[in-house]
Amino acid sequence: MSILLLPFFFLFCAAPVNAGDADNTETWTTLSATSGCIGEKIFCNSDWQAFFTELKSDEEKFESVLSVFPDKKESKIHICNWENASNGVLAVLVAEQVTGRSWLDYNGKNPLILEAIKQAKTTLPQHGPLKKILANPACVRDLQDFFRREYVAVTEVPDEEFPFWYSAFSPSWTPLQVSCFPFALFHEQKTSVYGLDLGLIGRIQDKAYGISFAPFFSCTRNHCGINLSGVFALSGTNNGLTIAPVTMTQDNHGVVIGLFNTGVAEQESGGVQVGLINEADNGILQIGLINQGHDNSKVQIGLYNKSNGSIQFGLINHNADALIPWMPLINFSMPDKVEMSAE
Repeated sequence: MSILLLPFFFLFCAAPVNAGDADNTETWTTLSATSGCIGEKIFCNSDWQAFFTELKSDEEKFESVLSVFPDKKESKIHICNWENASNGVLAVLVAEQVTGRSWLDYNGKNPLILEAIKQAKTTLPQHGPLKKILANPACVRDLQDFFRREYVAVTEVPDEEFPFWYSAFSPSWTPLQVSCFPFALFHEQKTSVYGLDLGLIGRIQDKAYGISFAPFFSCTRNHCGINLSGVFALSGTNNGLTIAPVTMTQDNHGVVIGLFNTGVAEQESGGVQVGLINEADNGILQIGLINQGHDNSKVQIGLYNKSNGSIQFGLINHNADALIPWMPLINFSMPDKVEMSAE
């Protein structure tokens, strides 16, 4: 199912909203491959300063930097202790420059990050604990969310600077979007919708926060609210409720309801799938006739369940990590504990 729908995902969802990513990727590749040293204040160089300026004015480019956090490949930027920064560590340092906040300022509840901060404040080099948590998908997601909040705080323009009628005509967001693929009534697909997003045939939008509906297909890079479609719905990130006969979600943190539900990437998700056939790399709960999960699935309820590291309730349960891999009615395995040791 994933293979059949994957071309539609890139055709209708990924390509339109990521048109500007190529330039940013090229800039990042060039800068990270240019030798330099943090201790010598390489970030003061004109090329880096120009890059920071671009990131402060373009949220999509900043998001592309956040997506580099899990990258373990070594860059050419020297940090300390006779080693170069990984691309992930370098991306965190860049996010710090853009937001003016350090990863040590993290104020969330992730225990691994909090422990890493304690270690970083008492041991050298500080990037050692950072590298460890960047190897954990949950920590990466929480750090990304932290820098997203800080980015909004430093780039958001106060409301009082806009006239009261501005929102309906703003090129950056609109309370109403009506589209007939591939045309949109208000501005373009990159315009964020805060309200009602309607597609006469289908709809493609970068970000939608509210209610979205289309009779044939509904595609959103980042959706928070209710997303309804008569045939299929594609989402980069789902933070609300998506309902369609066929759904494809890259990163699900909400509820997806459909006949066939599938995920297309290994993201650390905490969502729910309800349908006849559910497939996902990870998630909190799958309810259906056939459920297939992978390493980070939590609970499965159905006739046939297949996953690693989950609790399963069904007629036939297959859990490769369980003491007995094949079991009727119920099966389970204990998740591996993630431990961090000081260097």
